[in-house]
Amino acid sequence: HINDVFTSLKFGYPKLGHKFNAGKSEVLFFNWKHTLPAYMPLREMASIHQSFGFGTPPANRSLQGFPGSPGYQSSQSFYSQTPPGVAPYQHSLISPTDAQSSSTISHLPLARDSIDVAGRTIDKCILSDSSSAKLIDQLKITKEGCPTHSGLSPSDYPQAAQSCRMLLKQCGTMKRVPLPQELVEQFAHVETISSMGLLPQIGRAWLTIDSNIYLWNYRDGSDLAFYDGLSEAILSAGIAKPKPNVFQPQIEYLLVLATTVEIVLLGVTFSGDEIHVIPDPLFALPTDGAFILTIETSDSGRIFLGAKDGCLYEVTYTSDSGWFSRRCKKINHSRSAISFLLPSFINAAFYEDEPIMQIVIDESRRLLYTRSDKGTLVLFDLGENGSSVSRVAYMTLQNIADAAHNIVSTIDKTCFRPLAGISLIESSESPELNLVAFSTSGVRMYFTCLPFNAIIGAPLTSPVQRYSGLTLTHIRLPPGFSVSSTSQKPSNVRASYYCKGTSILSSPHADDTDSIWVASSDMFPFSQTLTEGFSVEQLDGRVCDIVLDGVRNSIVGGLKMEPPAVVVQHSRPPANFVILTSQGCHIFPKLRPVEVLRQILVESGGADSEIVRTFFTILKEEQGAAVALILACSQHAQDPQISDWATKAFLLYGGEIKTTPTNVVPTFPHSSLSGADSPLT
Repeated sequence: HINDVFTSLKFGYPKLGHKFNAGKSEVLFFNWKHTLPAYMPLREMASIHQSFGFGTPPANRSLQGFPGSPGYQSSQSFYSQTPPGVAPYQHSLISPTDAQSSSTISHLPLARDSIDVAGRTIDKCILSDSSSAKLIDQLKITKEGCPTHSGLSPSDYPQAAQSCRMLLKQCGTMKRVPLPQELVEQFAHVETISSMGLLPQIGRAWLTIDSNIYLWNYRDGSDLAFYDGLSEAILSAGIAKPKPNVFQPQIEYLLVLATTVEIVLLGVTFSGDEIHVIPDPLFALPTDGAFILTIETSDSGRIFLGAKDGCLYEVTYTSDSGWFSRRCKKINHSRSAISFLLPSFINAAFYEDEPIMQIVIDESRRLLYTRSDKGTLVLFDLGENGSSVSRVAYMTLQNIADAAHNIVSTIDKTCFRPLAGISLIESSESPELNLVAFSTSGVRMYFTCLPFNAIIGAPLTSPVQRYSGLTLTHIRLPPGFSVSSTSQKPSNVRASYYCKGTSILSSPHADDTDSIWVASSDMFPFSQTLTEGFSVEQLDGRVCDIVLDGVRNSIVGGLKMEPPAVVVQHSRPPANFVILTSQGCHIFPKLRPVEVLRQILVESGGADSEIVRTFFTILKEEQGAAVALILACSQHAQDPQISDWATKAFLLYGGEIKTTPTNVVPTFPHSSLSGADSPLT
């Protein structure tokens, strides 16, 4: 949006406007975090992370004017020096600060109306950044309470001409980390490989061979560790934070292992980046015949187990035992206490086993979901303080398929079953929608746990309502279902993952290999409908697990909305996804508009190309200009050429300077994707 600020300032600040247009080396940079501007060289804006309030610029910087720096002045002290005859302007976002290095600025004969227009321009840009459509609005779920569907329109998944395919690419350079060589050598003696998975909380992958478990750093394949203190085959593994005041402070995590006969909690410590598993179990308790298939833990350290008998268990522990309680015990949250007093043949008549294959915990709402191998979804409420468990509702696969077919009756019901996986929708992305389920055909099904008529129009500051059921609200068909689509459809989906607008599916590609389908709306952040780009990447093995690298950081406040990636990409690194296959780990960054522009500039050898022009058309001029400035201000040693190309792109496609009446808030130029000559259809 700085381009629009220049447009407004040029005629009120002729000296600044002239200097920018002539030298192209200095810009007026605004620090939105501290609401302070600073006049600085274009290349020095590479510290945009610090100058947007995420840290203090280095001491050797020539830039002054930030809180705590020698040249810092508040708006109040600056405007006490305004020239005679010019009324002080009180706008909170415009306040020149670097009086030492740019003292002449404060004595320029500035027109108050021009400053007012510039201030309102910035206000409008900030408002525009925060006015992206809510997910529920993009899915067209209205007050009438009718579930909706999407994915059948060509505009839902725009197709790109061959020369512009890069604009819709979702995955950055794929880094392949093979299995540790020592682990490969163990395969010659394998009798039983139970399972393998990822532990993003500690950056480790795990694999069980018989009764042994191996852990290694999935980012580089280093630090291989193993534990061989069990006598039975390991079925599943998980990692948990220890509860406070129970263990010694050196215990950083608990490694939870489930075998055919017992559940074991082991202490985990770190020496730098090296992991150590304490060989003596902290706790061990019998499974009582329950085969544990999956383990999931909460941020508070609660340990939940999904079993083959269809029950949700929890392992609890305390520092001391009492007369009528043990230090560590297993609780069944799926069946009532009276069921344990009945003979097994009576229980079998009332309970049909549906092995639990997946557990998902929603920390922001304190909810828990399970998915069985037959597709039944069960909702549990963990209570307002997250310390209890109560079963709230369930929905069978038949119910889901029937409801989905009623929403979009033109699609065969087999496309909605069976289920490949479920993922939560964080409250920062959508306060109204809670869960997304994927079918093996790649269909996304969005659920809410609130009454359907209560999810529309409730203010975000309203008290949290406890959740009462599962309701299917939207069907999103994958690429390939549109009549005019030329792309293939995903099929036989084995694994799925969803995180903050990015969907990942894996499906078979060839013998013993999979492909992943990645879809995201990052290139269409302000579309009023859910518009997604997608790309397909081939892997070298079968997908076993998909996670976001590191720990999710939800927005503080729970109900505050997460802005689109294009708004915060200057201050946050890209999200990295990790995919574990039978051959190793694949790590790739999710491409955002800034990485897309960088790649197309490199591939095009400059800014004067049709694909760069199309990039600005898709994002609109003001957003495209802001993305170009991020690259133009880069200080990376390998980026001087890209910085020059991005500067040229900013000047070529960032919009023309226009005069604006002082009593009118400037409007932004908008381009359309439609048109016969558009490379996107």
